[in-house]
Amino acid sequence: MRGPFRAPERVPLPGTREEGAALARRYERRVWRLAIIGNVVGALPLLLGTIAGAGADIDPDHAMRHGVLNFVNALFYIALLAIVWIFVVRHVFEPTARWLSSARPAADTDRTSLRSVPRHLALLSIVGWAGGAAYTIPFSVLVIYRGFHVPPFIWVQYLVGEATGAATAVMLVYLLLERTLRPLRGLAQRGSASQPRTIGALPRLLMAFGVGVAGPLFALAVGLIGLNARQKAGVFPSIWVAIATVIFAGFVVAVVSAQAVTDPIETIRGGFRRLKDGDLGVELDVDEPGEIGQLQAGFNELVEGLRDRERMRDVFVRIVGKDVAQHALENASGLVAEPRQATAMFVDIIGSTPLAQSSSPQEYLTKLNSFFDVVVRSVEDAGGVVNQFQGDGALCIFGAPTDQPDHAVRALRASRELRQELDDFAQASGIQAVIGVSTGDVVAGHVGTAERYEFTVVGDAVNEAKRLAEEAKSAETKVLVSDATIHAAEGELANWHEAGSVHLRGRSAPTTTHTPNA
Repeated sequence: MRGPFRAPERVPLPGTREEGAALARRYERRVWRLAIIGNVVGALPLLLGTIAGAGADIDPDHAMRHGVLNFVNALFYIALLAIVWIFVVRHVFEPTARWLSSARPAADTDRTSLRSVPRHLALLSIVGWAGGAAYTIPFSVLVIYRGFHVPPFIWVQYLVGEATGAATAVMLVYLLLERTLRPLRGLAQRGSASQPRTIGALPRLLMAFGVGVAGPLFALAVGLIGLNARQKAGVFPSIWVAIATVIFAGFVVAVVSAQAVTDPIETIRGGFRRLKDGDLGVELDVDEPGEIGQLQAGFNELVEGLRDRERMRDVFVRIVGKDVAQHALENASGLVAEPRQATAMFVDIIGSTPLAQSSSPQEYLTKLNSFFDVVVRSVEDAGGVVNQFQGDGALCIFGAPTDQPDHAVRALRASRELRQELDDFAQASGIQAVIGVSTGDVVAGHVGTAERYEFTVVGDAVNEAKRLAEEAKSAETKVLVSDATIHAAEGELANWHEAGSVHLRGRSAPTTTHTPNA
């Protein structure tokens, strides 16, 4: 929609003084046009003789002369008003133009000056209408009604018409300017925590009803006071014109008043639609003072809270892993311990102590992160979870916290693929690593207190996987898998062969191990 009823669009902060000056000139011209439109619409009933139309019927022979002179006089005054308002708008808008031309964020004084523009120009409209009355009444006495006895009620009708037109004009100027300056108010409010109050939605709509409907109808009623039957019959056509112009003026006031409320609400609805689609980058300009401005600010606070929550969730997921995070969120009411069968994989660096001694702490951390990146990608691709980073090693779990009937198959497949990835990584970095895999009964759950806990897996399978990783340092393939894991993974039997029995540290019975085929 174009013209004075078009929805205002969000404007960016000018990047240069030239852009700011151009923006200021554009809005200054728009403010001037809307100020003139508001005053003209308010004057329509008076221009068409809708209020004091009976006065033209003082002498039927002079009715046409009265109408023409009054219309020409009104056009002359409107033209003069348009010229004067160029300087009035420039003076009132000057502080805002200086701020825009500076291409800097708004200060409190800039925001105050901008908020005062609609109010000041609306009040100055009253001065213009008072000047019009002071000019038009002598003109009517000396030119239009010269030689006629004008009853006093004619001047009462005229003054009532002036007051009604002035009220309509003031209301329209205020609403039109407040609406068209919304983008600049939003621009000025960015980065500010203040939420200035102004006329609320309900008082605004009630005033719109008063000046757009009740006031003009009252003026029409006053216009019929003191008329005899012949005068009433003669003024009947002008009553229809009056009704039509009152309906038009009331419609304009109602539309502008409604848009002053619905436009920012539609913006908020659009923000919620974007939020529903997952766009947490949405942010509304607080460009509407009063209740709606508080609603806009509340929406921004809601989105900021969601962004904080999403950042915390992202950090949480990065720390513990997606599956563990989901498990924790679903079981956050207490410390849950679940016995189950799972497969543990432990991946450890060979010669970490000499590596740490030969590197600076920062270099050593960078190498560790590169190593862990290889491990995490391979394990998560197979559906496992990297449960803990233990110094220069990583404990990986298959079958917990999410149930996986084929956890042993997944672990063996992941260990074979990870072996290839680690061989490539060793050639590039010189860092070698070993893998130990074991399957058995474990307890998976949160370990700690109600105030501070973490998810982990404990059990003999975890201990055995660590011991197998230690033994794998002397194995040719650098991968050792327990016999229990091989028997639990029938789909992987063809890819493995027995590597003999070993006595693992801390265990009394020997453990049969397997290693991947070449």
